[in-house]
Amino acid sequence: MEKTPSPLNFLKHTIPSEEAVFRTTQWRSLYMQKMKCEEKHVLKAFLIPIEDIIELYNFYKEHTDLNITGVRGYIGHNPLGPVTEDLDVDMLLVPVTADGKDVTEVPPGLAETGATSTIYDFTNPCPTVCDTTSILYSATNVVK
Repeated sequence: MEKTPSPLNFLKHTIPSEEAVFRTTQWRSLYMQKMKCEEKHVLKAFLIPIEDIIELYNFYKEHTDLNITGVRGYIGHNPLGPVTEDLDVDMLLVPVTADGKDVTEVPPGLAETGATSTIYDFTNPCPTVCDTTSILYSATNVVK
């Protein structure tokens, strides 16, 4: 008798659409209140290309002895200037080891790659790159 495979771990972390809509609506409200801006200026999300995540993981697995188990995203403002309604925000990603530590320095043996750090900027923020039809984007989009 074949054993039924257990569900993938990430499936345990799903939440109902209604809850996700509530959370993102709360975020937009809080952001508009604190930043004193219109909804069109609210930082809503980041697009993180899956190819970049896979390449980052594979690179560290192949070229280091580090046990990379995730990535951590830090929100930054670029250029480093005054915060205005027209934020140029990015998410900086760093590899994270099994013990929860950020890998921010180039590991020995990788210096020849020309990398100056292991902090990556390959995300695109929304409102710059958005799915404006998403139920998570705006209160005017509804759960179907």
